Amino acid sequence: PVLFVHAGVRPNVPLKDQSINDLIWIREPFLNTEDHGLPYYIVHGHTIVPDIDATPYRINIDTGAFHTGQLSTVELTIPS
Repeated sequence: PVLFVHAGVRPNVPLKDQSINDLIWIREPFLNTEDHGLPYYIVHGHTIVPDIDATPYRINIDTGAFHTGQLSTVELTIPS
């Protein structure tokens, strides 16, 4: 399954226990954690990157469109 959030998730905290604040604002420890421990592939932004940043557990698609003029998109293939 895929989970779309603004900023990320608090690692190893079940989705039902995530705070709205973390989903909107978190950077650390989410960005420095290889495996966040949740059963989702996380699609997020909030932290501007020069190019889309994909790992086995998450993808950051925030290339700073408001600042750089570069709007990024991704095509996700979700198995049925």
